Amino acid sequence: MLISLQNECGTVSLAKEYDGFQLEGELCKSYCLKKQVVSFIWAVCRSIIPQDLLGTTSNWRILRKHISRFVHLRRFERFSLKQCMHKLKISGFPLLSNKHSSCNSGNHVMRQAKGQSANTYDGWSSISFSSDTMKHKVLESWIFWFFSSLVVPLVQANFYVTESEHGKQEVFYYRKSIWEKLMSRAITCLKNQSYCLLDGESLRKIIGKRSFGFSRVRFRPKENGVRALANLKASSRIPAKQPSFRVQSCGLQGKVSLHPKSVKYDNFRSVNGVLRDLHVVLKGIQLKEPEKLGSSVFDYNDVFRKLHPFLSVLKSRSGTMPGVFIVVSDVSKAFDSINQDKLLTVMKDVALKDGYLLKKSHQVVCAEKSLWVHQNLILGHQDISTGLSNLTSAIPAHSRHSILVDQEWSRTIRKEEIHFYLREHVKGNVLQVDKKFYLQSVGIPQGSVLSSLLCSLYYGHLDKNVIFPFLEKSCGSAAAEDLSGRPNRHDCFSALDSGEDEIMSSAPKYMLLRFIDDLLFISTSKKQAASFFSRLQRGFREYNCYMNQEKFGLNFDIEQISGDTRKRVYVVEDGNSFLRWSGLFINCCTLEVQADYTRFPSLF
Repeated sequence: MLISLQNECGTVSLAKEYDGFQLEGELCKSYCLKKQVVSFIWAVCRSIIPQDLLGTTSNWRILRKHISRFVHLRRFERFSLKQCMHKLKISGFPLLSNKHSSCNSGNHVMRQAKGQSANTYDGWSSISFSSDTMKHKVLESWIFWFFSSLVVPLVQANFYVTESEHGKQEVFYYRKSIWEKLMSRAITCLKNQSYCLLDGESLRKIIGKRSFGFSRVRFRPKENGVRALANLKASSRIPAKQPSFRVQSCGLQGKVSLHPKSVKYDNFRSVNGVLRDLHVVLKGIQLKEPEKLGSSVFDYNDVFRKLHPFLSVLKSRSGTMPGVFIVVSDVSKAFDSINQDKLLTVMKDVALKDGYLLKKSHQVVCAEKSLWVHQNLILGHQDISTGLSNLTSAIPAHSRHSILVDQEWSRTIRKEEIHFYLREHVKGNVLQVDKKFYLQSVGIPQGSVLSSLLCSLYYGHLDKNVIFPFLEKSCGSAAAEDLSGRPNRHDCFSALDSGEDEIMSSAPKYMLLRFIDDLLFISTSKKQAASFFSRLQRGFREYNCYMNQEKFGLNFDIEQISGDTRKRVYVVEDGNSFLRWSGLFINCCTLEVQADYTRFPSLF
C-alpha cells in the first residue's frame, strides 16, 4: 500500500525532503491532486478485492467515477447510497448473474413452488421478482460496505483532509507524513511567538477558578502558512487531580490498577457558552453606542449604509465624481497581535454601567413542514434604583409565521462579572494541541463569539484616539470634514446645507472604513491620502498594530512606492482599474463596488 501511495501521489513537490530551511508555504502547497487520490484508492481496491466483486470492466469505470465524485465533494456536501449505485448493473457482477445465483435461488424456488398448481404463472413471476429484489439488496449492501468500510478508511488512514482559506469550501488532501511536518513547524512557531507551554499544575491553576475550560486547536492551511483555529464551542474535561483507583491483589503482592470507570474528570463548559451573556451585552453596546467602534463595519450592508451617503456628497456639487485617492491596507496578524493589557483597559471604557439586564424569550417558528424553537437572549437597560427595565433589542427580524413567548426570565450581569470573564478569556486562553496545553500571551483567540467585537472595539479605540485626530489635523482644524465612518456625524452634510462653499472647496472630503482588520480610506486630496499612507506604514506601537507591508493598495503614485506590484491595482480588459478590499472590488475612478471573484480562480 505504501508503494502504491508513493507511486500514485509522489509528485515532485511531495517528494522533497523536509528540512529546516524549507518554507512553510511550500509545505502548504504540497497537497495531493484529487485525481492522484482517486488513482491511489482505486489501485488499492483492485489489489485487495477479488475481480468478481468489482464486476465487469464497464462497472469498473462506473465505480472509479463514483470514487472520483466522492473525492471531489466540497465541504458539507453529501454522497448518498443512491449516488453510489447510479448506473451500476446487477448483470455486470458475475456473482449476481443468473448462472451463479441459480444455485442459491433454486432450492428457494422449489420450496415456493412445491404443492402449487402448474399453471400458477403469477407465482413464478413473484418469485422472479423477489429474486431480483434480493439481488438488488445484496448489491446495495456490498456497495455500502465498499465505500464505508474500505474507501473512507483508506482516505482516513493515508490523508489529512481539510479546507483552506484560499479554497473556501474546497477540500485538500495532504499525505499524513507531509501534514505531520507542517504541524510540527506550526507548533514550533506558536511556541516561539505568543504561546507558552503549560504543565499540569499551571493548567489546573488557570482553569480551576472559572466555569469554562480550554479549547482544542486544529490548523487550516492558508497561502503562506497555516492558521490555528480553536474550537470554543465544545465543552472540555481533564482527569481529576487525585483520581480514585482500585487495588487488585495478585498472589502475595498487591498491584494498583486504574479501572477506566473509576477515573473521575473535572468537566468544564464551553468557552462560547459561558461568554454568551457577555456577547449579548457587547452587541447591545454596539447598537446603542456605535461611536465606540470607530470606523468599524461588520457586513456589506454596513458598507452600503456608510459608503452611499459619502458618494452622494461627492456628486452633489457638480453631478460628477471628482478625482479620488484610495488607500487599502490590512492589519498584520490583527487578532494575534492585540496587546492584551491595552484591550482590557479599552474594555473598562466600554462597559461603564454597574449592571446590564438580560431577558430571555423564545421564538416558535412554523415552517411548511417543520416546527422549531429558537431561544433569544436580549439586552434591556435597567434603572438600578427603581428596578424598571425597558428592552433595547429589537424583535428578531425573521418573525414571520412565528410566535414570540416571553419567558419572564431576567438577570442582571454586574460590571465585575463582565470584567472577570473578559480577563479570563483574554489573559487565560488555554489551547490544547495534541496532548499538550499552551497559554496565549499575546493576542486574542479567534473563533470566539466575542472575537470580532473585541477586535472592532480595540481598533475603534485606536480610530477615535489616534487616527481620527490625525485625519482632522491633516485637512485643517478649521475646515475639517468628518466623514470618517463615525456614525451620527454628518458635518459635511450640514456644511453643504449651510452654504459654506468656501470652507468646503478648501477642505478635502474623506472616509475611513474598517472591516475588522481591512482598512479602506478614500479622500479627494492626494496629499491627505499620502499622509495617511505614511502614518499607516509607521504603525501604532501603543496598540502593537502594524500593517502588512505586502497588502497595501494605492490608486496613485507616491515616492515611497515604486512598481505596480506594490500598488496592487487590478486592471480589467476594458481598462477599468480596481482595488481589492475585503472580498470586494472598488473602482478606482467611480468608486463602483463589485464582488471580487478573482479570489476563486479554480471556480471562475
